[in-house]
Amino acid sequence: MSHNSKSLPALPVRKAKDRLSKINYCDVVGIYKVQFFDDGLINGINILANKRAILSGLDMDYLGKPFDLVARLMSIAEYVTKLQGICTQCGAGAFFSPRLSKSKWKILLGERKEYEVLCRACFYD
Repeated sequence: MSHNSKSLPALPVRKAKDRLSKINYCDVVGIYKVQFFDDGLINGINILANKRAILSGLDMDYLGKPFDLVARLMSIAEYVTKLQGICTQCGAGAFFSPRLSKSKWKILLGERKEYEVLCRACFYD
């Protein structure tokens, strides 16, 4: 389910290899939050070569550092569309999602209470 409450039927997975080889009945595969997957997703994408695969996720962590897997996926993708949010401080286009909490975990699930969306100028200000 998305942040705006839109949803589709889904198969939860812990690792890419758990399900990617078992989706022969699908013509289109959507993978959400790819930044949380393991490196097996790269091989899994090759399994999906004859299907339409739509992947989404953050390309940077809360410190503004690239998620390595996402950078690699973007480099092998045939098409990449990079969307932006709206900066919570100035209203400009935003790509950064710094953490509001003090947690140092690289992955921390959360929404508006844990993160904010910032443009480059406000992120580095």
